[in-house]
Amino acid sequence: MGSYDITRIILERSKNAEEALSVFAQIVEHYGYTGDNEGFAFGLTNYANADSYILSDPDTVWVVHIVPSDASGLNSVWVAQKLPEGHFTIVPNVFVIRDVDLNDSDNFR
Repeated sequence: MGSYDITRIILERSKNAEEALSVFAQIVEHYGYTGDNEGFAFGLTNYANADSYILSDPDTVWVVHIVPSDASGLNSVWVAQKLPEGHFTIVPNVFVIRDVDLNDSDNFR
């Protein structure tokens, strides 16, 4: 599934950032992730199809990064980090999540 479809489905089925993250996870874990698929068409690496999402509501912000792990789009690697209260982020054309605490499920997925 590509980024446009995922975004549309998240918007249709979510009322807040937590629900959006849950819907995102269900979609990519069940259907996979292809990104925009242009990178594979041009023979580029998987990272050409990498994407970042900002899932937010008035109280919570999640930054999500995802990259397909092969050209089939059936497998992907993703990570999400909750933005601490009182902080902001800039998401340029690179992944900004660096250190992940897998034991902290309140702030990382």
